[in-house]
Amino acid sequence: MKSFKTCLPFLFIGINFCRAQDTTVLLSPAMFDKTTDQIFIAAKDGWFFKEGNDTAWAKKDIDSTGWKKMKPTELSEKLAGKNGKLEGWFRIKIQLDESFKSIPLGLNIGTWAASDVYLDGQWLGSAGNTGNNGEPFKENKFLYSNPIQTNISPGKEYTIAMHVVDYVSPFPPARLKSKDPGLPFLITLTGPKYISAREQQVIKEKIFNAIWAGVCTVLSLLFWLLYTQNPKEKNLLLIALCVSFLTLNLFCNNAYYIPVRSFVSQQLIYFGSALFATLAFLMIPLILASVFKGKVTVSLKIFLTGFFIVYFISTSIWLVSIIITVSAFMLFAVCIYYVISSWKNLRGAQWAIVAGLLLMLFWLLIIVIKGDGTLQFPYAILYVTCVYFSFP
Repeated sequence: MKSFKTCLPFLFIGINFCRAQDTTVLLSPAMFDKTTDQIFIAAKDGWFFKEGNDTAWAKKDIDSTGWKKMKPTELSEKLAGKNGKLEGWFRIKIQLDESFKSIPLGLNIGTWAASDVYLDGQWLGSAGNTGNNGEPFKENKFLYSNPIQTNISPGKEYTIAMHVVDYVSPFPPARLKSKDPGLPFLITLTGPKYISAREQQVIKEKIFNAIWAGVCTVLSLLFWLLYTQNPKEKNLLLIALCVSFLTLNLFCNNAYYIPVRSFVSQQLIYFGSALFATLAFLMIPLILASVFKGKVTVSLKIFLTGFFIVYFISTSIWLVSIIITVSAFMLFAVCIYYVISSWKNLRGAQWAIVAGLLLMLFWLLIIVIKGDGTLQFPYAILYVTCVYFSFP
């Protein structure tokens, strides 16, 4: 027993300094995402990571002592230095099963991080500029560029090495830029339909965003025209503001499709989109209070101020999604309270206002509940259309 206790510390020391055991990850066509035709290999087990930079780490066979088992999706701002810079290398061994025969493949990098990709020690391509060539660092602006073409064959083992350089976002909270649009996109294996699927999805999103923005713009102008003709009708003012905020939110969403932009400009667009969406949803209980009670109470103003702070911060700086969900349910509960407490007072056109507002909130709740990524086209388009059009 004593000898075992004596050997135990040395056992742990040996485990800590032993050579990382590479495992080969077997990939199959069944792993392709049906919508985007890509395999998110950044999320697969089998990756090893080492901080720092040494071009020798791109070679196929190296001494992996000191490398730790870690997936690219596990990158964190905690690994960044005092200057906010994160730099390191990832390595993984992959093998394609025989089902990949005659299927053209590529590697795509879809985050703001700059990366250099190597296959069996041979440079394949780069996204942005990591600084290896003596040029200054440049983030990867072309998030939807064509993938790097590869000539990999089924049944053969390959080593992918990836040099990654990223910085912590200048916006609070301090998080890596590569977490937007998501670390699973740091490197993916793309299929033959990847480009066409991506282009079709972008085209559909552009068309629907343009339709939403056009319809809401016209309706917004009509409500403002009605208010100018009836300035004493404060309800028309509130409705006009609500639809205008929805319209401005859509214009910000359309700005996402500008081909080349910086991380900072993208975050400003996101900031504006979140701001106007939050303001639009805050108008709903104000409209209901004005319609049913004839005035907006101080308690409601205090509640909505607190709601704005919590909900807007959670949407603009990526706080836990549960905060957004709880806030949405609270907003829904307040609106339901006004409807139930004043149900007997509903008259004429008030029914249309209430129906539109509640439908808008209903579809919003569905989107919030399904915000885990399971909401796919065409259902996402249907739900968002209902949110934007129900009330106007």
